[in-house]
Amino acid sequence: MDKKWKEWEDDIATVCILIPCIIVYLMFVFGG
Repeated sequence: MDKKWKEWEDDIATVCILIPCIIVYLMFVFGG
């Protein structure tokens, strides 16, 4: 149970890091 939560936390942390990067990238591609 605890291990499962740890995996989820890692996934959420990764997503929270990646999403802003993707948004900035898309803004750069489509806006510039």
